[in-house]
Amino acid sequence: MKKALTILIVVFVGGVVWWIVSNHNDSSLEPATQQQEVNASGVEHSIVLTKEGYVPETVTIQQGDTVVFKNETGKPFWPASNLHPSHRDYPEFDPREPILADETWAFTFREVGEWRFHDHLAPYFNGVIIVEE
Repeated sequence: MKKALTILIVVFVGGVVWWIVSNHNDSSLEPATQQQEVNASGVEHSIVLTKEGYVPETVTIQQGDTVVFKNETGKPFWPASNLHPSHRDYPEFDPREPILADETWAFTFREVGEWRFHDHLAPYFNGVIIVEE
């Protein structure tokens, strides 16, 4: 019985690891210089994380516009696309590490759509960026 349970656990954990690895696609990463080139004609918008959440919580922008994420909480933050914790809805929309409290992070939106996002370190803070053509 113990041996069968051990095998079942190993198979389950192996399957989870395989799923995570197979769904991670680094080829979607693009250099920041390409983002800057797209932004040459775009508009810059600002979203601020406060102790109450993101302000504004919803923003509508044009394709090629950039959103600069700022922080007023005094703690590191990590804005990223849903779903938490994988950020698979828009994988490029993810700094892939925490942003220090006194720093900002900018992202240029190339994909049209409604992009829900959250703070990876405090996922109850969330918002929506609507990108139009």
